Amino acid sequence: MIPIVARKVIEQQMNVRQLENYVHTLNEDVPRGTKKKSLQHLFYAEISEQLRDQLGTNVEITATKNKGKIEIDFFSDEDLERILTLLKGREE
Repeated sequence: MIPIVARKVIEQQMNVRQLENYVHTLNEDVPRGTKKKSLQHLFYAEISEQLRDQLGTNVEITATKNKGKIEIDFFSDEDLERILTLLKGREE
């Protein structure tokens, strides 16, 4: 089975320059996910994991340059009370 790009190159007898332009056109709208994770991002991921372990629920930390947000999932009123008790540092 020949990949679509290879088939098109063969059918249209593209030269190298034409192939480069074709591939560039194909990649114009592709998001680039190759950015390295910053140390700050890794720090937030570690803290999020620690909170997740302590609270027993999903915790997401997002941050911008000047502020941040911590989101803690809960699934019922009782679950919320349990999390609040843990945050206050009191045992039930």
